[in-house]
Amino acid sequence: MKTIRLDIFICVVAVLLAAVVAAYYVGKHQTQEVVSETVVSDTDSKQEASEAAVVKRVSQQMEDIAYQQKAISDKQRDRAEEQSKLALRMRDRAELESKAAREAESKAKEAADEAERERANALNHQKMAEEQRDQATLSKSITDTLSYRTLARTLANTALTQHESGNTELASLLTSASWHYTDKYKGNAYQPELFSALTFCSEAQESTQMPRGGSVQGICAMGENGCVAVTDYGEVEWQKEPGKHGVMLVQDPSYNFCDVWSDGVLIYALTLHGPLCIITQDKGCQPIKLPAGTYRKMLAVGEGKILLAAKDFVCWFDCVSGKVGKTIPLNHTLSTIVKHKEDFYVFFSDGTGAKMDMEGKINPFPIPLGCVVSAAYYDEASQMLFLGDDKGNILTVDKEDWIVGSLQGHISAVTSMTMVDKILVSAAYDKSVLVWDLSRQGEQNMLPANLSYQAWPQVVCKVNDTQAMVGCSNGLVQRIDVSVTDMAAKVKNGLKREFTPEEWSQYVGANIPMVTFQ
Repeated sequence: MKTIRLDIFICVVAVLLAAVVAAYYVGKHQTQEVVSETVVSDTDSKQEASEAAVVKRVSQQMEDIAYQQKAISDKQRDRAEEQSKLALRMRDRAELESKAAREAESKAKEAADEAERERANALNHQKMAEEQRDQATLSKSITDTLSYRTLARTLANTALTQHESGNTELASLLTSASWHYTDKYKGNAYQPELFSALTFCSEAQESTQMPRGGSVQGICAMGENGCVAVTDYGEVEWQKEPGKHGVMLVQDPSYNFCDVWSDGVLIYALTLHGPLCIITQDKGCQPIKLPAGTYRKMLAVGEGKILLAAKDFVCWFDCVSGKVGKTIPLNHTLSTIVKHKEDFYVFFSDGTGAKMDMEGKINPFPIPLGCVVSAAYYDEASQMLFLGDDKGNILTVDKEDWIVGSLQGHISAVTSMTMVDKILVSAAYDKSVLVWDLSRQGEQNMLPANLSYQAWPQVVCKVNDTQAMVGCSNGLVQRIDVSVTDMAAKVKNGLKREFTPEEWSQYVGANIPMVTFQ
């Protein structure tokens, strides 16, 4: 029992203890909460006070900072104002410097413009000086050229005088000197004085005389076989070497020959009133009867045919069959006729002309003439037509049938013309044969070389590339050299000595450097 009570007691005590403990812990907890709240409250107060103090200090600091910032701002403003004033001063200075620079630039531009004007003026003066120098050089060159050309003519005249006096050695030296200065200074090598001096000193002429002294009416080249000449006294002479006596093939006064042509083997000699004689080199002669008429010229037309031109008609002759073919009457009296390309140009004594084709159809002449054409020549190489009139003028006609020039040198009717290379040789009733350098055609006062004769030169004929034959009314048959280059070479090759200093000083000039010619 006691045990039960003890246990109850113990339980009560345990409960009480538990209650006390619980109360203790509850109270403690409450006390702690109160204390905690008090502590929290005190802490918050302290914190608030601390924060207030901090805020106050921060505010004080911020105020101090603001004062400091204000001081700095004031300093910066003062500095900015100073910088602004400095900037204004620098701007003013820059404006002054800019103005000065603009003024300097303007002055520099003006100076540059002035310099450019001065340079342009200097260039103009230089150009004018160069032009004046060139003009002076040209004038001197022209003066020298004219002086040396004049010297060349003087030397040629002196050479002719010396040759006539028999001093052929000095004449040849003077001729070589004349040729030298003419050639060097582009003078006219066909000027009469020099051409005559070259002709005499080179012995470029070879002459023969027909035995009966008949008028030479025709000369024909036979290529390598020389040439053949006919006269109105019935003479036909074959010269194997042109200009030297050859073989008299025909000598019959009943034949009044007026023209001749050869194919290189056979010789066709036309008589004034017919017949046509076919002659061989072994002296055979076959006369062919022709239609009655007065014959003037004979032209080869190709394909073995010959055109025979009479005073009032033309007819064709076939060399193969030996027969006369078509005959075409002429409305006017024939003065001369020439083969022109594939046609014929026919000229009449009344100053008119006509164009005739190979079939004999006659058309109006394409060139207005206004003169009587007494001689005509067509050069196939240059396709130039040369018309010599009864006054001595020679018209040059181009391939388009335009009159492009006139050569004036003869004073009587032109009788015959031929071309040797690019040199025109013309004969006329003024007893002269003129040699024209057509490369100088158009030059002012162009003079041809002049060969004078005692009789009328009736016919001129080319025999090779440098020589021509001349036949005169007194029976003279002469070979002439028309190449001044060849003649000058012959003269030079024949020189036996040089000028002495005394001769050079006397004839050429002491102030002109001596030249050797051998």
